[in-house]
Amino acid sequence: METSLFNRLQATLLGVATLSLFVLAVLNLRQESHFQQPDDGVWWREAAGGLVAEKVLPDMPGQRAGIQAHDLLTGVEVLPVSPGQRAGVQTHDILTEDKVQPETPGQREGIQAPVLPSEVNYTPTAQLADLERALYRTGVYGEAYYAITRDGIPLDTPVVVYPEPSDRGLAQGLRVIGLIYLIIGFYVLFRRWGAPRATHFYLFCLVSFALYALKYTGALSNDNWQGHLDWTVFWCNVLAEALQPALFLHFALSFPEERLKKLRRRW
Repeated sequence: METSLFNRLQATLLGVATLSLFVLAVLNLRQESHFQQPDDGVWWREAAGGLVAEKVLPDMPGQRAGIQAHDLLTGVEVLPVSPGQRAGVQTHDILTEDKVQPETPGQREGIQAPVLPSEVNYTPTAQLADLERALYRTGVYGEAYYAITRDGIPLDTPVVVYPEPSDRGLAQGLRVIGLIYLIIGFYVLFRRWGAPRATHFYLFCLVSFALYALKYTGALSNDNWQGHLDWTVFWCNVLAEALQPALFLHFALSFPEERLKKLRRRW
């Protein structure tokens, strides 16, 4: 009787956890489709004095702005744009002190190049998080002013970068992997419900699903339900990342149980 009650309780808790995580993953995917994460197309690395450009991806905002590998980013200032402006901003001109680069197709259509403010108040970028916060404030196709030091010499004028929506292909691929984990866990659990460590294995698969299928967008806020949803996804990611390796190690050490029967110290 007690064993049957425990099994029903265990199945109920696993079902509630599975359904909750699946619904959360669907809401997260829906939220991600409505939120554009800004990206400058540069792989930055933390270093003394700022961030160093490890790699500049081709045909991305960083390259179009003139950023080169090994450039040092010491500060960022942003100029957000409204959603209406965001749809029309298509220019990626590199500005200098005295003149603008040759006219681009976007300018020929009537879009004016932005004018640099007389004084740019840079926010220091000592960590990658500083740059991420600045880009989120900028938004997609907003204007971000980068203070760049090249070969030890600070550039006279800021580099103007127009962040674009980041590529979500990797995140979608990880979601497929998470779904495969969940399907495998379901198969093993329902085919071998009474087998040793079947529930343990399903729990590992469920945590792996949470790790790979939940991807917070970065729209972290406490002002609306979307922000609360993103915080929930974020902390689920943190918890799953901490639990998954431990669960896998424990499963590998305790399965099959027969090999541990001869050991005096089961723990």
